[in-house]
Amino acid sequence: MAPQPIIALVHGACCGAGFGMALAADIRLVTPEAKMNVAMYKIGTTGGDMSISYFLPRLVGTSVAAEMMMTGRFMYGPRAVQTNLASEQGSSGIG
Repeated sequence: MAPQPIIALVHGACCGAGFGMALAADIRLVTPEAKMNVAMYKIGTTGGDMSISYFLPRLVGTSVAAEMMMTGRFMYGPRAVQTNLASEQGSSGIG
């Protein structure tokens, strides 16, 4: 446990090791443009890398975690909030 909270802000693509690091954060915030996936699936490995298989089911439940780890599909900002992967969705702040 770190002495301070770790906050991840996801804006754009968050895949592979970056996704694992975001999952390990205490608080995850996303923008509508955020998209996350278990990229390891696409090259034939599992979500066990970077502790994704540990953190993901604990955050979103086993069904959603299995879907992400077995298909490699992207999860976008709005669904991340619905599935409790992210705490809150903000605006992109661009433009």
